[in-house]
Amino acid sequence: LCLSIRWKIFIAMMIVAIGVTSGVAQFAIWQQEDIIKKNVETTGRFIASSLADHIAELLAQSQYFEIREILHGIQQKDDRIRLIAVNDATTPRHEVVAAVGDDLWITHTQDIFADRIVRINGIDHYIFFEPVQIREVDKLLGMVRIGLSMDFMHERLGQTRDSMLAIMALAIALALLLAYGVSNALLKPLHILTRGILKIA
Repeated sequence: LCLSIRWKIFIAMMIVAIGVTSGVAQFAIWQQEDIIKKNVETTGRFIASSLADHIAELLAQSQYFEIREILHGIQQKDDRIRLIAVNDATTPRHEVVAAVGDDLWITHTQDIFADRIVRINGIDHYIFFEPVQIREVDKLLGMVRIGLSMDFMHERLGQTRDSMLAIMALAIALALLLAYGVSNALLKPLHILTRGILKIA
């Protein structure tokens, strides 16, 4: 009887410990994913809008070489940037006049006119779109598209998952010790009472 009660207490405590630790781990991973995604959104938005403002005059004067130099400089500063493409709206087919990155990625994102995540060759990219115009003049000069790789996000989440698994293993080990100690503490008076009854009998 005592053994079965001990095991019931032990198993109940283990279920609670595993449930709590796995819930906390899932919440931590979800929080980390949300933080990283917001960071990517903020970075991408900032780069796209800053670049659009910076190249507006150059695009108005068709100085494509200078624009390409700026794009190369930006891509070298941040290894998450996989593509930057600038379309000239004054050309007949809104041609790409300056670009850095893989041609396949640039072609795949040609028709994107809003921020969104796109999967290219099995890799998620967050594409940011920004119209290029001179602030004082309400005339569309072109478009900027920037693609940030989400690979680093998956790597970070993998690291977080590994950390959470290690913490879960430690928490479960501590829960085992605690469950054993609590079950002993709860059953000790019952053992004493049982021995007393047996002596009387």
